[in-house]
Amino acid sequence: MKFCYFCKEKVADDARFCGKCGKQIEHVCEHCGAEYASEDIYCKVCGNKLSENYNSTKDKKEEESGFPKEYHSSILKTKINRLVRTMLSKKIVLGVLATLILIFLLVFSLKSLKSKNVNLAMQEEQKNKVTQNSVNNGVDKSKISDKHIIGNGKIGLLTVDMPLDVTKRILVEQYNARFVQRKEPIGEGMTAQVVNAYFNNEKVPSIKFYLTDNGGIYQTRIMSPDFYTPEGIHVGSTWGEIRRIYPKAYFIWIEGPFLLIPEISVACSIKFNSKQDHMVLKGKETYSDDTSITEIFIKKPKAT
Repeated sequence: MKFCYFCKEKVADDARFCGKCGKQIEHVCEHCGAEYASEDIYCKVCGNKLSENYNSTKDKKEEESGFPKEYHSSILKTKINRLVRTMLSKKIVLGVLATLILIFLLVFSLKSLKSKNVNLAMQEEQKNKVTQNSVNNGVDKSKISDKHIIGNGKIGLLTVDMPLDVTKRILVEQYNARFVQRKEPIGEGMTAQVVNAYFNNEKVPSIKFYLTDNGGIYQTRIMSPDFYTPEGIHVGSTWGEIRRIYPKAYFIWIEGPFLLIPEISVACSIKFNSKQDHMVLKGKETYSDDTSITEIFIKKPKAT
């Protein structure tokens, strides 16, 4: 309900003229009676707030709050943008965290793979190091049978505590050996009965067995390069090769130089083939890397 400015009569809110005085009441200031444009909010004559026009063009909430709809729209847009930014920020944070986790997993996987590859490389290097000396005249260690592996009291299929007749039988059956027994010098003015076993080389014995007075074997010497330690050392291998494979190996002097390899209970006599053969370092005898083995002795392994 509104009032006519001219006669103060009550008229309907949607009335354009007063029903009592007939004056036009649409677009007329209620305070001073001046006409105003449809888009005006305040009267241009008296400055009165045009409630009819204001209410017809503005929302009640807008009237109560005192802010235009554009303000509320901008506030809503701001809130929506803030919500979107917050959601995007959360997504970005989650994305960054996921990326960091993936990078960590990738780095960890690469380190594990690298470590595995390093271990494999070390194993392969060790394998190559072990087998590099096992190739003799094109023969690969992997193709060498147990018949030619020596160390820890064994010479292929033989053991150091076997009787001579058993030893001969195995050598004949498994190695196609031929035997020659005779006296040989073993020192100044000393001789001993020696059984020479020949196979693969008729001029040089492959193995020599030194006998006691009752015919037992007290020492076995390998002369053939066809016998190998498990790591590939054989007659002809050098001191440089041995010390890389057997770090515990060392020299002793018993009427001549002997090389002891504790890892496999082997003793070796050596052949001088270097200009700088014999040296004493820190009280220990040693030899140049190219000094080679001439014979291999197999000792009985220590009882455990």
